[in-house]
Amino acid sequence: MLLQNVPPEFKALFGDIHFDTLDIEEHSRFIITQVVSRGTLADWYLLQKLYNREKMMQEVVQIRSLDKKTLCFLGSYFW
Repeated sequence: MLLQNVPPEFKALFGDIHFDTLDIEEHSRFIITQVVSRGTLADWYLLQKLYNREKMMQEVVQIRSLDKKTLCFLGSYFW
């Protein structure tokens, strides 16, 4: 399987792991979690280009570590 690299704009969000080993399909939940938890609005827009709305919603409902502010934002976006 060909590794689909994460955009370099996200590198600052993944300082604690080997960034080059991330695959946008295999690690989608982790990538989405990092962006919605630690990213900027620009990162959010880039995330929307990587994943469609259905994929993002499918992953977001599985994340159990989001703070209230992020949950409110995601709730407003998805519902």
